[in-house]
Amino acid sequence: MVTCLLASQLVEAQTFELLRFDEDYSYLANEKERPVYPAIKFIPIGKASYWTIGGDIRQELSFFKNEDWGSRHLGENNFLLQRYDLQLDLHITSRFRFFAQARSALEDGRKDGPRFIDQDKLNLQNFFCDITPWRSSKDSLTLRIGKQEVNYGSERILSVQDGSNARIDFAGVKCIYRVKNLSADFFAMKSDIDHYGVFDNRLSDALNLWGVNTTFHIPEWDHLDLYYIGSRKDSCRYEAGVGHEQRNTFGARFWRAGGRWSYDIESDYQSGKFGLTDISAWALFTDLSIRLSHFPLSPNIGIKCDFTSGNKHRGNESLGTFNALYPRSAYFGYNPLVGAGNLVDVHPYIALRPVKKMTINLDVLFNWRFSLNDGVYTPLATYSLGGTPIDKRYIGTSYTVKLEYALNSFLGLMAGLQYFETGPFLESTILHVANAREASVRLTFAF
Repeated sequence: MVTCLLASQLVEAQTFELLRFDEDYSYLANEKERPVYPAIKFIPIGKASYWTIGGDIRQELSFFKNEDWGSRHLGENNFLLQRYDLQLDLHITSRFRFFAQARSALEDGRKDGPRFIDQDKLNLQNFFCDITPWRSSKDSLTLRIGKQEVNYGSERILSVQDGSNARIDFAGVKCIYRVKNLSADFFAMKSDIDHYGVFDNRLSDALNLWGVNTTFHIPEWDHLDLYYIGSRKDSCRYEAGVGHEQRNTFGARFWRAGGRWSYDIESDYQSGKFGLTDISAWALFTDLSIRLSHFPLSPNIGIKCDFTSGNKHRGNESLGTFNALYPRSAYFGYNPLVGAGNLVDVHPYIALRPVKKMTINLDVLFNWRFSLNDGVYTPLATYSLGGTPIDKRYIGTSYTVKLEYALNSFLGLMAGLQYFETGPFLESTILHVANAREASVRLTFAF
């Protein structure tokens, strides 16, 4: 009876992290008897070693109409996305750990075939070792070496892009330092380039990502993130042209999560080279919300306002288009069609909780071009539509409804609807312009 009660408590309290290697099941070492599920989360090997098994399954049906606003005449486009993960976490000693995660991402039914975010038939998504040369009651230092996912802060600049079927990963070295009220990560990585098949990905020839991310906990004001991210890409496309790019991103984020009031203010400045052209770009992201827990449905009401620079003049001495690098696309809504880069947006939203494990999100997103001499960019920071010589600024309005429901600790359901009403810019740019519609249903299972 006691064993069943402990197992029930574990299942009820089970949570899964976005980065599965961040989970820690060492506390189960104190349980002498573990039923089936807790047993696979902590399998002892001798006195000081143990290993953990886990995984995820995700199935998603998507129904699109005019997702391209009519520019490529796709019309209706319905398809199935599948993702399967299996992972092994081996703790050999308190100072050495090995983590491996295999992932299969599959697409079926899409009219123009899988996008690069849809399919990677089989890949080692994470395959690294942690070496901890220093650990005390006050601080610790860990070296992480190998293939790994990288995700920081609000995910506006550096994200695993979980909304995509095929998440991104890198290979390299990360130095992780933790002390009271401070965390600091130093990293140098190469890109893992997807090739859709089975174990056919390859690493980039040179470093693509390097930098430092720090988070300070300020008791009176919560958190301050300061970071520098260096990035290199062989080919980037903007309204200004196509070329090799090396970009430096300097950023600061001031944020508080939870409680009655939440806020998130992030600012970035970018420098570097695009071909022979200097880069000078910037961004400002803001998010302010209030939770009214004593009202019916416990509404969380907020507004986001974002500004990302665009190029001032075609052929200008400096490139002014902001590049969000590896952003979380869902920051701009449930499944947005417009992303950071030459953008001004106003985004009011409300989240309701009709029952304990259900959330309903209602969003409206208004989109403008920041510069009339630059185009429109996708949520994944790629070039979408040319902007010149069109003198219209307003892109369009997106209306979304998303429902999220945790059926239990392992099963989750998400369903969403989106309607994008085109504005004067799209109507002047696309010959047979059409409003976009989308519906999707996603079922996830994790263990």
